[in-house]
Amino acid sequence: MLTVVTGPPCVGKTTHVQTHAKPGDIVVDYDALAVALGSPDSHDHPAPVAYVAKAARQTAIRAAIGCHRGGARVWIIDTAPSPGRQRQYAKAGAQVITLTAPPDVLHARAQARPKAWHALIDRWLTDHGEQADPRGMRAW
Repeated sequence: MLTVVTGPPCVGKTTHVQTHAKPGDIVVDYDALAVALGSPDSHDHPAPVAYVAKAARQTAIRAAIGCHRGGARVWIIDTAPSPGRQRQYAKAGAQVITLTAPPDVLHARAQARPKAWHALIDRWLTDHGEQADPRGMRAW
């Protein structure tokens, strides 16, 4: 099973995966990779760490999809997949779960984050909010 979890910042994508993934499942999470590579923060990464984490994530996604084809359970956290990444996930037969929450809830959760997070939330809602299915599922 390949599951891609999408949604705006502060919606709980990581928590959802941590709640549903089982021991031995593969989890590809950019923020977890960045922390493993030396980021001192769970979400705001220094530029060099972010650069390496992004490259590692791209490689990890390709490898995880290959493992999925071999029967592994895979979870990928991807806030806003590009059209190319959407095609890659669709070709691999991914189940896509889009988590949503009301804007006021997202903004309340972002209070402890830098002010730029509020703009990220608003941008995601503007760009992707209409695609979100109330059941939390979508296909590309």
